[in-house]
Amino acid sequence: MARREIDSKFKGTLLIIMDNASYHSIQVERQPTTSWNKPQIIEWLEKSNITYTKDMFKTQLLNIAKQNQKPTRYKVDECLQRNGHEVLRLPPYHCQFNTIEMIWANAKKFYNAHIGEDGYGDDKVLAMWEKSLQKCTPEVWLGVVKHTEKVIEEWYNREHILDNIPQIIINVNDDESDLDSE
Repeated sequence: MARREIDSKFKGTLLIIMDNASYHSIQVERQPTTSWNKPQIIEWLEKSNITYTKDMFKTQLLNIAKQNQKPTRYKVDECLQRNGHEVLRLPPYHCQFNTIEMIWANAKKFYNAHIGEDGYGDDKVLAMWEKSLQKCTPEVWLGVVKHTEKVIEEWYNREHILDNIPQIIINVNDDESDLDSE
């Protein structure tokens, strides 16, 4: 989605950007997986009013569940949407798109460089965390947001270019007669 599309889609609402941490990704209704046992899969199929036969094996039941897979819905997303907010989820394994990762890295770097200067008691440790978090000023946040926007734009442009590259076919056959005919 291009920036203009995002801006117009979410205009007038609070947009919350969410990564895929496990505590952000608790599902409203889990879908059957291979780790489920047969009775659990059957219970899900019955609750979803999906037809199956009692003589089916677990793999057959899982195939039916997969064919009837529901869209993934997350509890936190639904809570935020009920309260008038929109959620934009970051793609998995792309923490470079998440500004909080850079802020957290800066805070940890400062903390690690200065911990112990005043001692190691609980109060000293908490005070050093407070000091490191105070380094995250609005100006620092603005700089990190601008950097993240630049990273996202670069990735978007690179992906757009890659989408327009024609398919390349490489012959992996050792038969030289095929090469001569080409």
